[in-house]
Amino acid sequence: MLFRQPDVRRVPPSGGRPGKVERTLAPLLMLLTGACAGAPQSAFQPLPSEQAVIQVAHPAFDPAATVDSIARDPRTGATWHVSEVNGDRALGAIVTSEMPPRQEAVRRPTEEAVRSIIPSRFRIAWGPAGEAAGPSGALSYRLFSMGQAEDGPTLACVAFSQRSGPPRDVLYGYLCRSGSRPLERDVAEDMLASISLARKR
Repeated sequence: MLFRQPDVRRVPPSGGRPGKVERTLAPLLMLLTGACAGAPQSAFQPLPSEQAVIQVAHPAFDPAATVDSIARDPRTGATWHVSEVNGDRALGAIVTSEMPPRQEAVRRPTEEAVRSIIPSRFRIAWGPAGEAAGPSGALSYRLFSMGQAEDGPTLACVAFSQRSGPPRDVLYGYLCRSGSRPLERDVAEDMLASISLARKR
């Protein structure tokens, strides 16, 4: 099943100069239940903010700059939500799914899930891992730095994925702020604590 990856927007580094993280669109391949290979392409459509499932209430991110979208797969009945969050010098992308009754989602390792929504030309340096409370179950997270190869790391980030919770749900993504120094654990966990989901079941 082919989806369109959320944008990665330009973010200035901590020195205030224009950043090197370019806005990009790239295809994203997701296997939802292990039986979706060859499924028809589903395009994400814009979603009004009042209908958004994913919410991030953190001062680094501006709700007015958030871009929400939705895709429904007619083959499996799954609904996918993507939230592209942005701030003055911060960005992120969060993906969640809702499977129909009697279907369970496949949860991939955090690194695999998040790497799939970041264009391959961005180099990732993985750091320490941990666990934190999430909006619908425990989250596994891993700190990382990201940047294009010629520039070195320009973003300090935390990748996360849902480790437990309702078997019909998937949640993963990353949140970043500008800077070459890695996030501290308490800063990363504060970002993760700001995520909430408004499930409509």
